[in-house]
Amino acid sequence: MPRGQQTTPEIQWAIVRFSKFLHHERIAMCLDLSTRTVQRVLAHFWMYGTIPNPGDGTDEEMRVRKWQLRDVDFLLGTVQNSPDLYLDELQQMLEASCGIYVSRATVWRTLCRGGFTMKKVS
Repeated sequence: MPRGQQTTPEIQWAIVRFSKFLHHERIAMCLDLSTRTVQRVLAHFWMYGTIPNPGDGTDEEMRVRKWQLRDVDFLLGTVQNSPDLYLDELQQMLEASCGIYVSRATVWRTLCRGGFTMKKVS
């Protein structure tokens, strides 16, 4: 398998099954993998009872966001009304008005998603 590619779950389960009968080097040779990949998959399986990459991510829980739609609307409305505010001032306003703490990077990314740029309109 080429370097840097993700090992499929089928191959990972094959590693686990072969480990009952073969040594790491032999499994790596049979499946065209590095011995380190075989060791990593088996170590994860022995520690957690499952393979490292069980699927394509559809089973995993989605990350819970702090933002509510009303918070984003508040931020975008505030910037439209007074576009000369700094990110840290917007961050403080969100904390005081909406009761949420988000980083300046989150504020910046939200503004970018909302279509705001740093260009001045004259």
